[in-house]
Amino acid sequence: MPLPPSPRLAPFAPHVTFLEFTTLENPKMHSALRIATTTNPFLGGDEVALDVQMHGPTGSGNGLADYLFYFFFSPPRDCLDGGSEAYKKAKRQAELPDQTTISPDLSVRADCKHAPTLAGFYFEPVEPGRIVSSHEWRGTRRRDLSGVLSDADGKSRGQRADFYVFEAQGRMQLDLATVDHFNLPDEMQGSQADFFWAVGAPSPFPFFRDPQRKNVPLIQVAYAGIGLGPNKRDIFMKLLRQVHSP
Repeated sequence: MPLPPSPRLAPFAPHVTFLEFTTLENPKMHSALRIATTTNPFLGGDEVALDVQMHGPTGSGNGLADYLFYFFFSPPRDCLDGGSEAYKKAKRQAELPDQTTISPDLSVRADCKHAPTLAGFYFEPVEPGRIVSSHEWRGTRRRDLSGVLSDADGKSRGQRADFYVFEAQGRMQLDLATVDHFNLPDEMQGSQADFFWAVGAPSPFPFFRDPQRKNVPLIQVAYAGIGLGPNKRDIFMKLLRQVHSP
């Protein structure tokens, strides 16, 4: 698929260049996994700065919800195109001669029609208020995974890597209409979407430029799942341990 972000979102997205992007879905588990390599936007910071950034307010342009929205669970292209045209129309009307002033907060609401797919389903919880403001998150936490990333059978492969892991869980519980629209089992009523995002690199994580390790690409992994029980952290961590750098 084309590398994110969408051209319509690029001017507003965090300043990251994607090098590779893979999208995987598991219909039986109703889950989605995204794996990518990118340039490093975190040079000059540290663990504390990364944690503060990911906990930043929605719409700040660099927080966890922004990364999920702009890169991994973005709105459909037709919705973006429609919203862009609606904004241009509203701006033209605001600039008519009989308008004395143009509000600096001019905005439009674009209600996207979500396709009955996993991608459509997971876009909705991170959709910034139909492109304006985002759903509330129950909170995010940082967890570090430092060690040798290995295959499931325990045979280590690849280099030692450091990952920083963040979680966001939507507060909205699925109702019957949502379950029906996205062809989910009826027993999924009352469940919640759970999102994880991990950013890592071969150890040590390159917060600072190293003449011996120039332009170290980052590995970004995003996961979305739903369930009635505890969050999906254990599932995500098992998946993350199977991601390794050459």
